[in-house]
This record gives sequence, C-alpha cells and structure tokens, in this order.
Amino acid sequence: MNKWILTSSDICMDENKKRESLWTQGNGYVGVRASFEEAYTETVKNTLINGVFDSSRNEPAELATFPDTTNLELEVNGQRFKMSKGNTDSFSASLNMKTGEFNRSLIWTSSEGKRIKLEFSRMVSLGRKHIMAQRVKITSIDDGVKIKVITGVDGKVTNTGVQHFDNPQKRAETLHNMLISGACLAIQGSLSLFVILYYFIFN
Repeated sequence: MNKWILTSSDICMDENKKRESLWTQGNGYVGVRASFEEAYTETVKNTLINGVFDSSRNEPAELATFPDTTNLELEVNGQRFKMSKGNTDSFSASLNMKTGEFNRSLIWTSSEGKRIKLEFSRMVSLGRKHIMAQRVKITSIDDGVKIKVITGVDGKVTNTGVQHFDNPQKRAETLHNMLISGACLAIQGSLSLFVILYYFIFN
C-alpha cells in the first residue's frame, strides 16, 4: 500500500460529494474540488481563489465560487459518456498526495457495444500558483469509434445557491487549437491526448 495515494476502485455516487471534498487539490492560492469532468447531479463543482469573497443580499460574505473550467463532455458515436449509462469496467480514481495529481481511469462500453479507455488527470501547480492543468487520454478499443469533445467555461456554478459571477459561456481550446469545443474525431485504435491550461490571476 502506498501511503501517499488515496484511491478507490468502486463507483458509489452516494459517496461522491464526500470524495470530492477528500480529494480536493490546492496550492494555497487556487483550490479545486475533485469533481469528475462530466456532469452529474451527485456532484458539487467548486473552484475557489484564496481571499476572494463575495456576498449577496441577506447572505453573509463567503468564498466566491468561480466559473467551472473542469467540465469536459464526451460523446461516443452520438451517445453521451456517463458512468451511470452504458457499462463501466476497471474503474480507478486516486489522489497522489506526493505529486498532487488527481487521476481517474476506466473502460466504458456504449449502448451499441463500442469500448473506449479513458484516463483523466488533473493538477494544480505548486510552482506556478496561477495554473491548473487537465488532461484526458482516449483510447479506442473497438474500430469505428467517433468521439465528440464538448468543453468550455460554465458560469452557472453556485455556492450554497448563490451565483457570484455573471454567466459567461466561453469555449476552451489548447494553446495550438488542438481541442475545440464540438470537435468530432475518428479514433480507431490510436491515442488522443488533450491538455488544457487555465490561468487564474488576481492581483
């Protein structure tokens, strides 16, 4: 047993919010809950910046929840990837407290029997406090797999029901336009790697 790694090999959505809190990443400036990239009702997506507080009418001041930049949805031949739909095997999620990485891997089978392997990784930089990086590695196990990637910045996040920012609907890309929201990729036995960098700068 590696004492540096908190890990789970079972999918229990009833325990999901507790695990998100337990696996939260931070560097003293930015903190990110360990919510999964795809959206679920049993989740709380929070990105918080140290020292940024806000209050609304009849509400006390609290740390303001920033727009969510971790959301990344995948469609496999037109079917939206959800661990609660289709079939999920070989699931593993872990937080490495030595490297600060949050990792998740699984094999997912769509309703039409197409299998893909997904490997997610996320980190909050300790050396460069304004940077968070996220990666998904997609491997097609079967032929004839088409992947649609949907990503962006979601401003509809709240903290105890209070939305602290306007509702921006922005699209996210990599530095070299390798990942564009709505892109459809044909993957047949090969690997695709996507890296997304986010900058949170407040002076």
